[in-house]
Amino acid sequence: MTNEQITTIVASAVLSGILGVGISAYFYHRLEKRKLKIDVLRKIVGFRYVLQRDASFSEPEETNFYGALNEAFIVFNDTPRVIEALDKMHQELGQEGRTIENMIKLIKAMCKS
Repeated sequence: MTNEQITTIVASAVLSGILGVGISAYFYHRLEKRKLKIDVLRKIVGFRYVLQRDASFSEPEETNFYGALNEAFIVFNDTPRVIEALDKMHQELGQEGRTIENMIKLIKAMCKS
């Protein structure tokens, strides 16, 4: 074997290893980001009954719901539709009849992303 052949073999082995690590890191990052989005959506949907005025709920449930809403700003920062829906929901939070409608729009936007 010549030096040129050895260099080609070593270079291809190193390049394939680096390429494999890069591709797997990319897909792992995508998977983790998707898991975070699904987890936040699950929390928001799970505690959505907190928005009902006549429902009885405990303080930790309210804290979990509003915490998930705040967490959504960070997790969905790359999705303008979700950020717009969150902003609108926060602006109209005290208005009668708008909260549920805004919540539905928010959940739809989160599901589409």
